[in-house]
Amino acid sequence: MFWVVSWQRFDPDFGWHLQTGRYILAHGVPVHDIYTYTASNFKWINHEWAHDVILAFFYKYPHGWEILATLYAALWTCILFVSGKKASLTLLIIAAFSITPYAGIRPMVYTFLLFALLLKISKIKSWRVKAVIPIMFIFWANLHGGVIIGLLIMLYFTYRDKDLRWLAILITSLLATFINPYGPALFVEIARTMFDSSLHKHVAEWNQWRFGNSTRLYVVVMSFGYVFFSAGKLLNFAKDFIKHPLRWHKVTDDMVYAPLTLALAASATRNIPLMAITTLDNLDTQMKSLRSMIPKKLDRISKLILLSGFLSVVFILVFVAFPITFNNFKYGRERRYPYSAVEYINKNGCGGGNIYNDYDFGGYLVLKLPAYKYYIDGRMPSWRNEGGSLYMDKYFEISKDKEVQKEEFKKYNITCMVVYSQNKSYVDFAKDNNWKTVATDNVSVLMVKQ
Repeated sequence: MFWVVSWQRFDPDFGWHLQTGRYILAHGVPVHDIYTYTASNFKWINHEWAHDVILAFFYKYPHGWEILATLYAALWTCILFVSGKKASLTLLIIAAFSITPYAGIRPMVYTFLLFALLLKISKIKSWRVKAVIPIMFIFWANLHGGVIIGLLIMLYFTYRDKDLRWLAILITSLLATFINPYGPALFVEIARTMFDSSLHKHVAEWNQWRFGNSTRLYVVVMSFGYVFFSAGKLLNFAKDFIKHPLRWHKVTDDMVYAPLTLALAASATRNIPLMAITTLDNLDTQMKSLRSMIPKKLDRISKLILLSGFLSVVFILVFVAFPITFNNFKYGRERRYPYSAVEYINKNGCGGGNIYNDYDFGGYLVLKLPAYKYYIDGRMPSWRNEGGSLYMDKYFEISKDKEVQKEEFKKYNITCMVVYSQNKSYVDFAKDNNWKTVATDNVSVLMVKQ
């Protein structure tokens, strides 16, 4: 299932990731932005540079896309293998469906896999084994900015186990993260991403409380298991903590992981896989305990209730989660991108000026038309210009105000627009200012200045 998702899904950021990997292999890690004419002086901290190199290395071979799909499908599968090796097949399927909306050839897989490994290593008694954790963090810091989650969970381990050796590993791991092309400045980009309200507002995966249908079943099952088995423990902990705040209070994973990761998933939906892999083991234990509580001899009504509950789960998986997860597979991989605009510009150019593009199209255009620079792409929601203003805010201002649009187009000598065809403001601007529509497809329109 993960292979099909990885093979079919074309992530909006794949293009600039691949091109960056190619650039790094040829020239080294870039210091400034290399893809836009709006932010060319911005000091770009690419916390996923090693992932980009991996893409470029494998993509150059024949059937490179299939090789990458296989590699990343294996990584996503390893996440479930590490976090729920002994879990029931039904629960693994539910967890897999909750993860698939975020799966594919994406750098976030490294955070989820390394986090799952960290949780597994934390349960091993040998401190010699735990000593490898800082080495993990060297790789983690160069593959994905989610490394901060690993550092935070070790703070919890320190409190949970009442053991300063965890604190020593935490400090060593923090120092290990500085072994990257940017040193401690890596955390500037991480903080910028974590705390930027514009990112959480405008980018779908950073939105709050947007659980997809294929995820809701896992959330419901997890919440039921937590309320039934662990909520009481947390309430007692809270009461004791209020009475004696300075005293050490015992905590267990089953009472902490579910509410903590659910809160993370609610704050940004891209954290849903983190919720699944963190709670999978505990949830499986809870479900087994629940089954053991069911009497062997049940009356007819009780059997009907259990059967209806089981059939409801099957119905949701087959008729809701499965169609949503695989809905895009009846279309071409690039159906959501401006392929007709790319074809036209390749043949006819862009009138000697710059290309203005929709945010979602930036990565695709970087891949398909590398000779040009662009207005915005998926790296930039939290970037600010020299005056302190967000590039993303200016982008939205352009889409709403025709006068700002006119000023910006003049400032950057923009002669082509590649935007969503249903965006009326751009279409109206083109009509009012003598722009010509030269290419359209099922999602986009290319308009050229006359």
